[in-house]
Amino acid sequence: MKKKISFIGVAIAALGLFAGSAPAAPLYWDKSATPSYQGGDGTWSTNAADACWTSDGVTLTPWSDGNDAAFPANGGASSLVALINTVSAISVTIGGAKYTVAITNGGQLSSASASYLGSEPGAANNTLAVIGGAGVKSLWNMGAQKLYVGYYYATATNNTLLIDGRGVPGSAVVTNLGPNLTEGLSVGASGTPANGGHLIITNGGAFFANADSYLNIGTLSALSWSNTVLVTGAGSVYSGHGTYLNGNQGSFIVEDGAVASNRYWWFRSWSAKGNQMIVRSGARVYGSIHYIGMLNREECGSSVSVIGGAGVTSVWDFTSYGANGILHINGGTNNSM
Repeated sequence: MKKKISFIGVAIAALGLFAGSAPAAPLYWDKSATPSYQGGDGTWSTNAADACWTSDGVTLTPWSDGNDAAFPANGGASSLVALINTVSAISVTIGGAKYTVAITNGGQLSSASASYLGSEPGAANNTLAVIGGAGVKSLWNMGAQKLYVGYYYATATNNTLLIDGRGVPGSAVVTNLGPNLTEGLSVGASGTPANGGHLIITNGGAFFANADSYLNIGTLSALSWSNTVLVTGAGSVYSGHGTYLNGNQGSFIVEDGAVASNRYWWFRSWSAKGNQMIVRSGARVYGSIHYIGMLNREECGSSVSVIGGAGVTSVWDFTSYGANGILHINGGTNNSM
């Protein structure tokens, strides 16, 4: 005998299945129950004592995993936000000013959607730092998603992603960045204007993008200025698939024993405003193909300098290249074929 299936019963069961699965809402960093969002120092954690987040601008709660993390306060004093435990977020967006968000002392952050460091007008002078050291591994796992350091606005300037191993290689890592076959990191936005975005990898810090992810330093526009990458110190590593150095008066510097590797490197300037890559003090850069200046006259203001010194050899090692710009070897080694 067949049993009758109650439509009402099925509906109730379905509601039960989906209870508690509503879309996550942003949580905003907030250090005061005063209405709106207030900056200030604190610890990013799920502990009850660290009630530094709000969804309504008034009620303060600890962090809850699986939400978007937003840092909106603009103006006022600087804010130091320490992440020393393991948390997960859908995304991280710093749209305010003068934040330092530090993943440190073995803290680990995982995210699952595109993140933005300097995403609104006036979102300036922010740093997201991953800081390692002896006996710890601090980590940001980007979940195969994009990261924008500076985003579209002329006043969203001087924003920095800092990866600092504190002298212990591999103790500070940003990894799994960028979907395959598309843009993974934009230092200095993906739109225009795009000014003053910075990536610093130092003291044994490490940056790893996905195997087919492209990294943009600046954008190919007359409005993109002074975006920089610095990879410095023994054990410091920058690894991706392809890197574009675009815009005007940007720089990519690898020095003091650091290593940078890609399959492709492109160095392009807008209206010959002089982007430069510098390899010096025993640093090494590897790849399959590099283009200095690409093919168009207006993109020909770029240069690459490989500089050695007493007791050290700086290396520029490629299998092929094309150049309308300048490749300058001064005491270094050029293995381009």
